[in-house]
Amino acid sequence: MGGLLKGLILLLFSFNLAATSFDEFIANERQWLSKQLGQAQLLNAEIKPLRVLKNKQRDPMDFSHYVAQYLTDKQTQSGLACLDEYQSLLNQLTKKYAIPKHILCALFALDRANSERLDFYPSTPFLAALAWQQPQTYLQPWRQYLLAAERSPRAFTQISRSLRFKHIPITLDNLAPLKYLGDSKELATPHYLTMWAKYLTAVDWQVGIRWGRQVKANNGAIANLDISKWHTLAHWRQLGVTKFNNKALPKSDLEAKLIILDKLKGRQYLVYKNYNLLEKLYNDQYFAFAVVILGDRLLYHQS
Repeated sequence: MGGLLKGLILLLFSFNLAATSFDEFIANERQWLSKQLGQAQLLNAEIKPLRVLKNKQRDPMDFSHYVAQYLTDKQTQSGLACLDEYQSLLNQLTKKYAIPKHILCALFALDRANSERLDFYPSTPFLAALAWQQPQTYLQPWRQYLLAAERSPRAFTQISRSLRFKHIPITLDNLAPLKYLGDSKELATPHYLTMWAKYLTAVDWQVGIRWGRQVKANNGAIANLDISKWHTLAHWRQLGVTKFNNKALPKSDLEAKLIILDKLKGRQYLVYKNYNLLEKLYNDQYFAFAVVILGDRLLYHQS
């Protein structure tokens, strides 16, 4: 997080380095948005580059405390309600996109819980400042933001919840699901579930493959191994990594990566490519693990 904060400080206090003024940038974007949609209500109000970020400071916590605090019975009940209330839609989405319904409802339950819990910084001026200073990287997501917000302000209130200060650094991946919002006038639960099913399909969610599993790894045996690399389950088995119940891993060619949370003191997981899609999107290991763990809980309750 220190690197992110330093980056923000540099960004927020280096506006004078831009080739054009911020006001000129906004005027150009107002013109662009008007050509696209015939209106630019979001940019008609005065927008100044964000210079002060006011947010509650969160004490660092390990994953066990994170689970106890944020992965509660309330989220489980929210996920189960999603599965029950939208059973017909979820069956349709599963048939069409092959994304597990318990993952979609876990995303729904946790994202809604986070949006209720966290303070959010003003998305518009922050993204505008990023697009102005670094157009090669941020102009495209900024314009995706404009189009989605202009078409459906109520819907984008929910989408912008993914732009969390000190939780999810903004990247192209964070905003990628926007293109699957379409012209929905509000992001009711059906639109939300459909958007995520389309997005996960587009980024090559592997059908029939789990996200991973909790394991036990001998820290001494893997001390000199680059655990950031992908190896087959058969290779991890040779290294002495076992299932959490101490049973042997399968002799499989499925590739997995070992993640040890909280350095070498926390839980150990072998994750597959589907988990990686969630971590890449959220840029947050804890949240991605919360999604898949809640997904497993929902699957267990269903079965």
